[in-house]
Amino acid sequence: MLDGLLSTDQSWGFAGRLALQDLLTQAGSVWAVSADFSSLQKRVAPELTSLVSEIVSGEGSAAQHLTRAWSELYGRSPDPSKACAEAIKAMEAAAAPVISPENLKATLGTINADIRAKPSKFQTVLGDGNAAGSIEPVLALMDAAWKAQVDRHAGINPTVPVSAEQAEMIVSAAVIVVHWFALGSVTVVEDGA
Repeated sequence: MLDGLLSTDQSWGFAGRLALQDLLTQAGSVWAVSADFSSLQKRVAPELTSLVSEIVSGEGSAAQHLTRAWSELYGRSPDPSKACAEAIKAMEAAAAPVISPENLKATLGTINADIRAKPSKFQTVLGDGNAAGSIEPVLALMDAAWKAQVDRHAGINPTVPVSAEQAEMIVSAAVIVVHWFALGSVTVVEDGA
């Protein structure tokens, strides 16, 4: 009932939604008011929630997909498969302009392949202070998420649904990857082309 009211009843206002959030926190509820104040969601570590709020407050496709992934994972009617699909799209939207800017149909799989084809073309700020860092940590997160979303295609074998635990890791990976790209922490090396 509260979830429905948050999404449809605008008379609560900002103060009313904050008061509800405080009440849920004081009561030790597993539920919290979402970052956009439009629904209830499962309570998540405040540090991660804060990072997600910062990312989704930005504009762009990656933020929109990450918002939907978060809602699908932690909302009142969770759907791990949809959460994963949105998390993958968030990573694609964040990474494609840097990794595969010429590919208007880039998927996370093609983005990962572009990195593997020429890893020296990309760098991160995770270096040792004397040199830029390798793209490998970014590729590892994106590749693990891509491979774990096993329900995106049908085939000869039965489709296995993504578990809630897998979805949580994929969405968390997306939060990190989208944040790194938003910060500009992944760049193209000029002479690596």
